[in-house]
Amino acid sequence: MDKEIYHKLLKMKQEDRASIRKIRKEFKCSIRCAEVYKILIDNKEEFTSIFADADIAEELVKLSKQKLKYQDTNRIERKTWRNNSRLGNALEEMNKDLLKKIDETNFQLRKTFKIQKHNETNNHTLIVQLSDTHFNELVKIEENEYDFNVASKRMKLYAMEVIKELQSKNITHVVTAMTGDLINSDRRLDEKMNMSTNRMSATMISVNLIQQFIREISLYVNKMDVLYVSGNESRVIEMGFTDLVATDNYDSIIFNILRMLFKGIDNLNFIDGNPTEQVLNINGKNILFTHGTQFNASVNQTTIQKHIGKYSGQGISIDYVLFGHIHAAYISDLFARSGSLVGGNSYSSYALGLSSRASQNIHLIKDNGSICSTKIDLQCVSDIMGYDISDDLLTYKALSNDVKKMKIVKV
Repeated sequence: MDKEIYHKLLKMKQEDRASIRKIRKEFKCSIRCAEVYKILIDNKEEFTSIFADADIAEELVKLSKQKLKYQDTNRIERKTWRNNSRLGNALEEMNKDLLKKIDETNFQLRKTFKIQKHNETNNHTLIVQLSDTHFNELVKIEENEYDFNVASKRMKLYAMEVIKELQSKNITHVVTAMTGDLINSDRRLDEKMNMSTNRMSATMISVNLIQQFIREISLYVNKMDVLYVSGNESRVIEMGFTDLVATDNYDSIIFNILRMLFKGIDNLNFIDGNPTEQVLNINGKNILFTHGTQFNASVNQTTIQKHIGKYSGQGISIDYVLFGHIHAAYISDLFARSGSLVGGNSYSSYALGLSSRASQNIHLIKDNGSICSTKIDLQCVSDIMGYDISDDLLTYKALSNDVKKMKIVKV
């Protein structure tokens, strides 16, 4: 390093960062401005003696870089620790609030509740799929409205249609399959602006609606199994596929609260399996349940066969795949995709230009192994009396009472 640099720096009477930067750029000096200035002010004589030796000067530069690296590392570690602490505190408070809500909420579950015994004439099983209910979402557009009141009516209508199917075919075994996204995401700003209520109240309202749905259907069967897989919108933090991360979501929370509420009820079985995909053998057929995050809107039989290939490697032959996620019903020979309880919203109608109706799918697995899937349309519920919603939980107001209509603008 040229001594001319140091002579120029020594002549500076006060801090002049612009001048220092200019000299550093001119002479390609790697010493930080603040460090140079500190040496100049605090110890001018030592500064001169140190830089008389080029080796010592080079070592000083190296130490300065090392110090900066440690400072950056510490800054990143402190930021990570602060974020983790905030997240941990938030989850801890959420769990406390959840336990408080469970204790305060009356779900009207009688201890005497039990599944009734009905005559069996066949071994048919009906899969009742609950997918993409997106509880807590607010939709108010010209062709569709959705909130907890509408959701309660659509759940009631769905139960009525399921009961018709059970009675007409004398089905006494039901599998209630919750295939993800039971609660709407609240991680992004536009989602927070379209929430009905806070996440804990939303969780308890959702549990209340589903438990009434389960109770009503269970009156017409001898046995009911309940399972769930995690969706992508109900996650508390981010989507993940390890057991720990995959269960850190509202789908898992709701499932476990329901299991706790129905604990001890004979012939009502909660299946706790893989949180991302589950396989049930029903009347000799292996049915794969997943949310469908891995499939896009153009999913076809080739895509499905590639996905179930991993099971073939384990000696498991998948006969049918059930999922949701896209909010558009589709039924084929190898798979069936459920619609959503929500129906169309502003994003699907205006951003994507897609039409959507509220619907859910049921799947009859006959005792001879045949599979018959049916779409249940749930869009129109103006004449339906919905399930009860606790007034102390339902403390929300829609953002606007005006229906958003398409306008034609003359130019």
